[in-house]
Amino acid sequence: SGTRSQSAAALLGQKGFETVYNVVGGTVGWIQRGLPLSTTTKIMTEVPR
Repeated sequence: SGTRSQSAAALLGQKGFETVYNVVGGTVGWIQRGLPLSTTTKIMTEVPR
């Protein structure tokens, strides 16, 4: 439904992020439109400095 992403996008905007996108319909809407998803999970082993 996109409710959580809408809240997250609003919070990021309040925290100063200027380029934030909220996908209409959330992940479900993205999938329904046939758009690609990444199924690979990368685990960060070091903190970038």
